[in-house]
Amino acid sequence: MVMWRLAVTGLTSALHLAQALGSVLNVTVDDQYGDPTTGLSVLYSPSSKWEDGQSCDNCTAQPNATNAYMQTWKIGTYTPGEDVLQASFSFTGMYKQGRSSLRLQSDVCSVGIAIYVSCIVTGSLENPDGNTDLTFYIDNANVGSFEKTPDGNATYLYGTNVFATKGLSNTLHTLTIESGSGGSEALVMLDSITYTYVHNFIHTNPLSNPPVQYSGEQYLIDGQFQQLCHPQP
Repeated sequence: MVMWRLAVTGLTSALHLAQALGSVLNVTVDDQYGDPTTGLSVLYSPSSKWEDGQSCDNCTAQPNATNAYMQTWKIGTYTPGEDVLQASFSFTGMYKQGRSSLRLQSDVCSVGIAIYVSCIVTGSLENPDGNTDLTFYIDNANVGSFEKTPDGNATYLYGTNVFATKGLSNTLHTLTIESGSGGSEALVMLDSITYTYVHNFIHTNPLSNPPVQYSGEQYLIDGQFQQLCHPQP
């Protein structure tokens, strides 16, 4: 169970409350273990073309697992003439509304969503061919690419940021990573995906007269917020 705790104090009146809190939260999604808050996993296709890199003895690429996030990575090689490789993941910053025992309506939303993709890359010329050719889509719209032509340096570069974007709306999105759209043989070693959002919540109590001093606490538990509010003496 993953839990963040947020706390706020404020003063409610007959019209509206008057304090809101913003907090930046990061969620890192492992290539194999998935999202620790929602339980969603990265989906790979064609599934037969992807391997769990850390346990792939016959893969020519053999990074050091201790340098990878959670010691895992997903590896695939695009072969010309075959289907391109894809990895897709759905994410959102939207959380359900909740109501407290004080009849305070909690309007919960997240804005300024950003997402980052981290891969292991290499400049090796052969065994493996380190050519990297990635195209990125969000909700089926092309939003960027990453290319790395082998330069003979066989060093593995861990935690390489191959894609980043921000300012997405706080609705459900699907990120798709495509390898091989350029038509040449291409290697991909996906390590992790991180999405970031700003969580804001505002309390209102139009029925409160006179104003009520209160404190509120919110917990992000397994991807959903649960809230407790308490009147102050």
